[in-house]
Amino acid sequence: IPDHPAQEDIQEVKDEFWTIFHEFTFADAVNEPKDERENSVDYQNTILALALTIFRPTWKYGAFPMWIVDKTQPGSGATLLQSTVCRLGTGHPPTPNTAPENDGEFEKLYQTILKEGRDFVLIDNLTNDSKWVCPTILTAASGTGEAAFRGFRTQDIVKVKNRSFFTLNGIHVEIREDICRRVFVTRLNPKKSWQDMAGDYTRSRHDLEEYAIRLHPRAVRGMAVLYRSWMDAGEPAPPDAAGNISEYPEMYRKVVGMLYYAGYTNVLRNIGETQTQDDDSIEEVISFLQLIDMVFPKGFTPKDMRTKLMEEAAARKRGEPLSTGFMDYAPDKLREAAVRGTLSAETVGHWLKTLCGRKSPGYGKHLDRAG
Repeated sequence: IPDHPAQEDIQEVKDEFWTIFHEFTFADAVNEPKDERENSVDYQNTILALALTIFRPTWKYGAFPMWIVDKTQPGSGATLLQSTVCRLGTGHPPTPNTAPENDGEFEKLYQTILKEGRDFVLIDNLTNDSKWVCPTILTAASGTGEAAFRGFRTQDIVKVKNRSFFTLNGIHVEIREDICRRVFVTRLNPKKSWQDMAGDYTRSRHDLEEYAIRLHPRAVRGMAVLYRSWMDAGEPAPPDAAGNISEYPEMYRKVVGMLYYAGYTNVLRNIGETQTQDDDSIEEVISFLQLIDMVFPKGFTPKDMRTKLMEEAAARKRGEPLSTGFMDYAPDKLREAAVRGTLSAETVGHWLKTLCGRKSPGYGKHLDRAG
């Protein structure tokens, strides 16, 4: 590593990183000329994820935000992208965990991972119904870097230092208001279906993953060159963040500062957008709660909600206006089941359970289970 890296050294590192990732379909780069694609926010957030993966084992300043890869369709390359970052940053493949089906299983998964102290965590294929935000991950991803939760078989509070970098992916991942300031996002958006993209790539999945592992020492060296150049320049501060990054001041100063100085000037540029999406989410939840309060002022059961959804589905098939509008708030698979006539009260109950306890600023009511 040069004692005083020159601009040519920095550019060499950046060129090498781009050769690894240039075939991924970063959403804000798919329609850009080839010589402009390195300016992609989604690509530069991926470089941030690589830096955090490399720095995680020796980081002494608390937790890192979680990295979410949000995709528009199956086969977009989200798992491969995160696997490649893991291999580059650690020298080994990740151990993917398929997203559990319920919130209790998420709690158990997070707690197990935190106890193991795994360096890179990949949770694969979140669904629209995944209740992946729970107390354990909220504390683990906080600025203190310490997770607190109750033991499986006792009521004792267990405290664990979070030594993991959490990464997740899914189609149109819902980023709720309680987690939106603890994540950063890379979006993938292929221009065509995955079946039609097979011939577009110069490397197979296997070739890319093997290449990433072989390149691990150079990736670590490359980040060291960028960090040395930033220190040599007097550790210049990055500009003010585009959103709220107050949980991670040292990460922003050191890691984002390093990347910004190296020329990755769009890194985290979309965090304001990610966080203001939450405002829309809050308004939608409030509207849904107001509708429930109007239609069911004395409470309701999943069976009652199923009846309303089935009535609305029947009206929609007849081309009639909806009487209440619950269909506008239900997940896609529930709407489709209602239209087919196969929707069950149990399925509705599972959906409503994901909404229980979710409080919205500016509105004094929330959904909860009776008894």
